[in-house]
Amino acid sequence: MNTLELNHRGFRVVQGSQAFTLVELIVVIVVLAITVSFVLPQFGHIVPTGSVQESTRRLSAFFSQVSRTARSRSEPYRVRYSSLSRTFSMVPETDDNEFEADTDVSMSVPELELNRYVTIRDVQLYHGETLSQGTFFLQVDQRGYLQPAFIHLQEESGRELTLQLDPFLGAVRIRDGYVPLRKELFH
Repeated sequence: MNTLELNHRGFRVVQGSQAFTLVELIVVIVVLAITVSFVLPQFGHIVPTGSVQESTRRLSAFFSQVSRTARSRSEPYRVRYSSLSRTFSMVPETDDNEFEADTDVSMSVPELELNRYVTIRDVQLYHGETLSQGTFFLQVDQRGYLQPAFIHLQEESGRELTLQLDPFLGAVRIRDGYVPLRKELFH
């Protein structure tokens, strides 16, 4: 039975059992665990783990940084990928379509080397070209807009992710699996 009493400060104090029992606490914990077990797989693609996922996150951050740099400097750049060295780097756009070393750019956006267990399977450009070997470039204009493309990454185990480069504001989306480029995905 609950009783009301006044304490030394004049506040009412309820005395009696107002706490949860151990059985009630266990039931709540079990219900929470079951709920989490159903909900967590739905969010697994949002917080990827593993080498291909880590490389995808790092590459996404790299493209965002390139976009911000181009926008802040109001200059066009290119992202150079070399399949031989497995690196992405930001290089200035020049009139003669050749790149030159710019230490100021390379310090603001450091070169990105892929994880050794991850390869670039191919890059599909919006206008239909597919690049897979050698050295190639992706354009970034002075407003920071990325050339629309899909970059397909593959882990040694066979797991694949697709990095979608949207042109507006350097948006980068991560898609699970090998997603072929379809123009309607950009609208």
